[in-house]
Amino acid sequence: MRRRTRVAGASWLFVLLLGLILPCPGPAAGPREAIEGALRNGMGVVLVVVGAGHPDPADEAYGDWANYLNNFSSRADPAVRIVKTTAAEYRRIIAAPALKDEFATLFIRDPAHTLQYDGMILEPQIYLLGQNYALRRGDFTPRTGYGLRQTAVQLR
Repeated sequence: MRRRTRVAGASWLFVLLLGLILPCPGPAAGPREAIEGALRNGMGVVLVVVGAGHPDPADEAYGDWANYLNNFSSRADPAVRIVKTTAAEYRRIIAAPALKDEFATLFIRDPAHTLQYDGMILEPQIYLLGQNYALRRGDFTPRTGYGLRQTAVQLR
């Protein structure tokens, strides 16, 4: 009987620890809620806008873009929230800045301080420049432009 109690106690402890480690299931926050929540908590936001169409598997630029984004996502600073959305959803939730392409990335420090990159990012260092900007670890200057431009974000 004593052995069974010890096993039951260990099982209970294991389940409790899993609950602390694993994310809680629940309704997934939409992009707007994710952006607002991250900014409210003082986090930087990397908003990745993806075209809704299915890419050609032979498209080398798309493959490079996806690879660079995945590498950045796996190594991103925990103080930055990466939010992915479609161009159509972006247009529904964000009034400004306007998209010039079906792909874009916004590095948001706060609504008044945002860097926008139009198109697919094909130079990995741009993610690090944008992340540093969003986390207040660097400022944007034309010398470090790399296709980034300063703007502001206005949610609808």
